[in-house]
Amino acid sequence: MSHLSLKIAALASLFCSGLLSAESESHSFPLVIEGTKCQITAYQPAAPIVWTPLLTKESIPESPLLRVIMLTNSDLSSLLSDEEVSKLLKTTPDRERLQKMREGAKKMYDPTGSSAAENPWKGMKYALTAAFVIESERGKFLFYQIASVDREYGTFSSQLKNISGKWLQNGDEKDPAQSFKISDLANIPKEFTKQKESVGLQALPLETLLK
Repeated sequence: MSHLSLKIAALASLFCSGLLSAESESHSFPLVIEGTKCQITAYQPAAPIVWTPLLTKESIPESPLLRVIMLTNSDLSSLLSDEEVSKLLKTTPDRERLQKMREGAKKMYDPTGSSAAENPWKGMKYALTAAFVIESERGKFLFYQIASVDREYGTFSSQLKNISGKWLQNGDEKDPAQSFKISDLANIPKEFTKQKESVGLQALPLETLLK
């Protein structure tokens, strides 16, 4: 290959890598949270992921991430074995605590079922509308938003921590080394909207996280 051809190939390679880098950067933005420098990557589903709080065996998702999100937003724990529930948690609870978790979820979500008495919660559904991966010196976290469908109950937010490649629930939110305060993460969606309007930031498909 001639010197000119090598030069052209090198320039083409630099141009392509620049495009890839720009494309990657267009999905994330820097943000300081609780004095910690973070890089935030936005994710949104192609369509809202909707579920009823009272699940059935047939409606249990295969995705571990969806399972851990639904764990505290449905009666999923009632349909999983102790071992399956423990796989979604940072710390392994004893059998008594797991039973209390199941009883608490059942009591909370029974009023949403089709056979429940008429009340504002009957027929309620939730939708996973957005998620943001937070990368910082504290670790890797997922801040996600859930909206009630056809109800005016607002938006719910929570966070998961990535440990050894798995998104896991619970932990000590008071420990800065372990997590962020949920209230301090509330600015992330606002900043994403601001970046979207000012520099054309785009969210990645949430489905890429649900494997």
